[in-house]
Amino acid sequence: MASYAFLVAVGFGLLLTVAEAKKNKIPNYIQICKKNDVHLEDCILNSIERIRPNLKAGIPELNVPSIEPLIIPELVVSPGGRFRAIGHNVTIFGAGDFKVTKLRVNLDKHEFHVGITIPEMYFVADYDVDAQILLLTLKGRGPLTANATQCSGDVLLKAQLVKKKGETYLHFYNIEIGLTLGKTRIHLDNLFNGDKTLSDATNTALNENSEEFIAAVKPIAEGVIAKFLLETSNKITEQFTYDELFPAE
Repeated sequence: MASYAFLVAVGFGLLLTVAEAKKNKIPNYIQICKKNDVHLEDCILNSIERIRPNLKAGIPELNVPSIEPLIIPELVVSPGGRFRAIGHNVTIFGAGDFKVTKLRVNLDKHEFHVGITIPEMYFVADYDVDAQILLLTLKGRGPLTANATQCSGDVLLKAQLVKKKGETYLHFYNIEIGLTLGKTRIHLDNLFNGDKTLSDATNTALNENSEEFIAAVKPIAEGVIAKFLLETSNKITEQFTYDELFPAE
């Protein structure tokens, strides 16, 4: 879930900073990057830094929610077998501190390749879990807290041009995501109906075997990220024609 936040943050930053739409639509805090700029990628990176405060606060006029904190109403993890977990009101702090480590833009293919890192994230949620991880049983519902450090992600956004009402628009149809989490710690309150001894032992064992828990959550998180980014990205790009998004001059 931590990776979810910083990928969303950079995805929004990339989309907004390459855009130049009509002056009455695009706010003046978004730096314009021309399609034929030989330093297009540097321009986009500079633009992301420029709009970082606005990404943190959110940009309602472009349907971009706040990323500090980033709030996910519900996240369901059910990969099969005996593993079912639901997070409600997942609130994530730290997404605004993302760093872009790699950016490759291919406008001929309409592809955007982004590498990102974030030093540390903290999140809280209400959980409901019934899962078996190796020999470890997790069962209960209540408050959850967690933090993750040294997170990184690799994202490839793919788009195509579509015609609507005689105009050409950019439409994103696929996102490929790879996530890597560094050190992660999780604490689940009220496991086993509040049995403190069993709950403490289980939380200790969970963190000692956190790789298995992350392995179960990761594919679901990647799918949630991809769906959210696709939907939100297209909400932004459908407001402007391709020539408005990527002017030659």
